[in-house]
Amino acid sequence: MALLLQILVYLVIYFLRTTKAFPKVTDPPVSMSALLDTWVSFHCEGEGDTLVWQTSEGPVTDEIKESRNISIYPGITTPGIVNSTLVILAKYENDGLIIGCIIIGSSMIDSAG
Repeated sequence: MALLLQILVYLVIYFLRTTKAFPKVTDPPVSMSALLDTWVSFHCEGEGDTLVWQTSEGPVTDEIKESRNISIYPGITTPGIVNSTLVILAKYENDGLIIGCIIIGSSMIDSAG
């Protein structure tokens, strides 16, 4: 009985992955260095329903955008594909800030960065 249940679980996981029910970051943001007072762009794209930018302080909120000089530009999305660009000013206060993105799908989450 346990073997049958294990096989069934593997089949369900295989079906979900092949039908793209799981969200996936396909183009994660990459680490970069910049000169002070220059603007830096980070791009993220993935398969899912929603893209959320994240920093080491948590999700990018309006408060974080204002204090860190961050702007977010949504990309052109097609069904099942989301993308966005985050632009940040290189300044001392932002040195060492971790930036990543999270893709949320109908049932799961994938993150990068």
